[in-house]
Amino acid sequence: MSEPTVLVFFGDHLANLGEDCLAYRELGMDVGKTDTPKNTLEAYKTPFVIYGNTAYCERVDFAKAKESLQLSPVINSNYLGAAVLELTGFSGNDAYFDFLNYARRQLPVFRLKENVYCDKDGNFSSAVSNPDHLDIINKVDMWEYHRLRGK
Repeated sequence: MSEPTVLVFFGDHLANLGEDCLAYRELGMDVGKTDTPKNTLEAYKTPFVIYGNTAYCERVDFAKAKESLQLSPVINSNYLGAAVLELTGFSGNDAYFDFLNYARRQLPVFRLKENVYCDKDGNFSSAVSNPDHLDIINKVDMWEYHRLRGK
């Protein structure tokens, strides 16, 4: 395409592949184990690709823009859209997405149902001990409720 274009590909979880993720264990992978927060997260871990075409990369230093995102090795998928908006220069247009980018830098992973959390230093835990992280989780929850339900 001649116009600047950015494509994002991702999935939200791995395929189950057998009862209790048996195929993964047979391959020597930790998918399906819940003995540690990091192992619990493996079932939800999928790669993503962000691609900028030549027209986009001629206008934007993609490598520099990517570096400014400060992406953690793992992030919640709900942060991906906000990260792409920042990557493409659309920060400051929506307080919700700006907050998600702030939250992503402080608490890249939180899965409330599974009690899995990962801070910006890559430390996994099964409980929130940092009050700032609890505040982030509560604000993300309120923002999502407001955005999805219009309340």
